[in-house]
Amino acid sequence: MRGELPIQMSSTRHDWHLVRAGGLLMAISLLVAATVANAVALESTPAEDDPAKLVDLDIIAAMNNWTIEEARAHEDASDALIGAVTRLAIERPDVFVGSAVGSSPYDPPTIYIKGLADDHVRDLIASAPVYIKLVDGQPYSRDELDDRRNAVHSSLLQAGYTQVATRANILRKGALEVTIGWSQDQAPSLETLLDLLPATIRGDVSIKIVDYPIVVAENAAFGGMTATYQGELYCTSGWAVQHETTGTTGWTTAGHCVGAVDGIRHPGYGVHGASYQDDVTGPIGDLSWYTSPQAEPASSMPITTTREM
Repeated sequence: MRGELPIQMSSTRHDWHLVRAGGLLMAISLLVAATVANAVALESTPAEDDPAKLVDLDIIAAMNNWTIEEARAHEDASDALIGAVTRLAIERPDVFVGSAVGSSPYDPPTIYIKGLADDHVRDLIASAPVYIKLVDGQPYSRDELDDRRNAVHSSLLQAGYTQVATRANILRKGALEVTIGWSQDQAPSLETLLDLLPATIRGDVSIKIVDYPIVVAENAAFGGMTATYQGELYCTSGWAVQHETTGTTGWTTAGHCVGAVDGIRHPGYGVHGASYQDDVTGPIGDLSWYTSPQAEPASSMPITTTREM
């Protein structure tokens, strides 16, 4: 079951304040040539009063060859998008698909919706302090795309293909795109690979085989304990959690690791089995949690990995 995990977390974000403004919606005055009475606009703390924000804007501007004001416009739109997306992911997971920011400073962000958007979805998006483009008519929700992607990825892993990357492309109506790194003499045929996948998904999958590794070992990573798949490193553990209702205790790892994690390596004791409890992926988080037969220490380690963390 997907949904909001019953654990408490907190994060710090810049404070934004809503203000009334007659005329154009200030944050997108260069985008929308229309007059909006009593429009709501974002007013941020001035950059000189927020050194961290100014550093972010400097980096974004330099990376994209933008001015500071162009970087600010892009970040204001991104922050507004996060607010709308978070509400949709929580209130309407049945239809929420995903989102995308514009590639240029004043391009509007986009939200993708499964099926035809109803009034609730349209009103929620319209209430954002900047213009957000709505693209509905998508065939799958985010949760459904995650299930389909995980089914494809797990099928290939179980067949022995470890050099594999899988994604659902929301710009192509959730088409599943798989890349497999192959270094041996004879690469498998596409027909052979497709036959490994669930029959209901094969028609939506494109597979590309490349002659170089797509998962590369890195020596500088530092993570928690080893979350294993068939005894090998697959992900790393996060922090300890406790269910606020049942009192069940467990440990976390990334949400995108669901479907493959089957144990956790307890230093000095070996590998303990992992029992999946719940997960959440998307704009509100990328987190899953498990239980194991006995308490696990708060341990961390430097690692060399060829897996996602």
